[in-house]
Amino acid sequence: MTEAQPIQVFFHVNGKFGIDCGNIPSINYRRSTHIDRPQYRSEFDVTIRFLQNGTESPCTTDEKIYVFDFPIQAYGLQSGLYTYTINGVHTGTFELKTDNVLSTDTLRGFNRN
Repeated sequence: MTEAQPIQVFFHVNGKFGIDCGNIPSINYRRSTHIDRPQYRSEFDVTIRFLQNGTESPCTTDEKIYVFDFPIQAYGLQSGLYTYTINGVHTGTFELKTDNVLSTDTLRGFNRN
């Protein structure tokens, strides 16, 4: 997470490809609210898949390391604790200490010439 308003939230994901030709990431996420766990504002459910790169060369079984940092839509979120799950396995939380919106004072500063 960045510290300046508006806060930007990034997921840092790393691991190994099972084959060397699966190197195009497909990242999807959805946000849902917790009805049964009111201590959390909502949950981000992230799914990461890797697509074949479409080359004509044959794939090998050599493992390749990947590292991705990808942003999630965090602007407009209220302050509070949020949970996330990546591929149904990796879970965690992050907390926004304040509502993630620009203040009217900041917006007024943009209008000054």
